Amino acid sequence: MHFGFVEPIPQRWLFDFARVKFDLDWKDGDESTGEVVVNFLVSPSERGIALLQDELTRLNVFSEIRRSKTYKDYEGMTQYEWESLWQYFDALYDAISYAIQSDVPLNDDVWKLGDDWWVKDGSLKASQTDEHWVYPTTNA
Repeated sequence: MHFGFVEPIPQRWLFDFARVKFDLDWKDGDESTGEVVVNFLVSPSERGIALLQDELTRLNVFSEIRRSKTYKDYEGMTQYEWESLWQYFDALYDAISYAIQSDVPLNDDVWKLGDDWWVKDGSLKASQTDEHWVYPTTNA
């Protein structure tokens, strides 16, 4: 998203608005299995998964409106930018889908944590978010 390319699996995803953080990897680290596993780094909540479902619905609408178009329909957009946009879209869509379909137990405790909820090992603080592209949420 920030550097013009989408990394292949393994991937790490953090959705601050839903307080969901997880890694995607190949089952047993073996790409030939074709099976992706989700490893939540913070226990997801029912609310967080519902927010991801809402985002997936929004992405579906975005795709229905724009997927049939081409980069030529958008002034100033290059073919590379268009293809990169859809590569990122597909990775994002797949990641959210994997998270939603996971059968991990849900726990609302993540909403009781402070702004540093996403820090697993305590090595970063929310005040360092500019460096890490993470912006803290409120419990609203």
